[in-house]
Amino acid sequence: MIDVPLFPLGTVLFPQMVLPLYIFEQRYRQMISECVKNNSPFGVILLQEGDEVQETTSSEPAQPCAVGTLARITEVARLDDGRMLITSVGTERFRLMEYRNDKPYMTGDIELWPDDGVDEALLQPQVSQVQAAFQNYLKVLMELAGKQVQGLDVPSEPDVRSYLVPTWLYIGMPEKQKLLELPGPAQRLQAELNILSGETEFFERLREKAILEGSDGPISPDAEESPFGLQRPSYDIASRFSKN
Repeated sequence: MIDVPLFPLGTVLFPQMVLPLYIFEQRYRQMISECVKNNSPFGVILLQEGDEVQETTSSEPAQPCAVGTLARITEVARLDDGRMLITSVGTERFRLMEYRNDKPYMTGDIELWPDDGVDEALLQPQVSQVQAAFQNYLKVLMELAGKQVQGLDVPSEPDVRSYLVPTWLYIGMPEKQKLLELPGPAQRLQAELNILSGETEFFERLREKAILEGSDGPISPDAEESPFGLQRPSYDIASRFSKN
């Protein structure tokens, strides 16, 4: 695919996952308008370096990662001043072969990168293990956040589950990017199982510590204590959950 519009962001989009975006820069208003007009996707790709928003000439140029996900726009709400609120859904992974900045927004040549083929029946034991570990992980996180989330439907298909779990993992974007770049669901599920196991133990220790200290405020984990040395986002755990 040639000259695909690219949206370098500080986030990782996985196939079949939803990504809402607030579009305010003029160049991205133009990009999204063209995508809507042509019914074409754009590529979401994680920034390695540079600025997500380039409002001045002193901003550092964006340096994207080598793997991203195509996004198709499903909803557009246009504001009076030209800004937009859009909802997009990840469709397919791609490798970025070359990117250019000769338009107001970045474009690039991409190669679609489907997952390695798998026998879903052979993966079912691994899928069940990840399901149990994921539910336990969420339970511990919700207890730390003082929240209750009900009715989270986790798909049983190995590929969908392997894409959904990372969106809920309390880890940084570089770690999520590594998961996106694994060859297929078998490798992703195994990596996610390892992360879930170690991170659940970490958060359980954090919960026990909070109980002993009588802490009732928001808990922000120290990345240096992570069993894998994972970087975590800066928001507190409670902000990860919106349902009461």
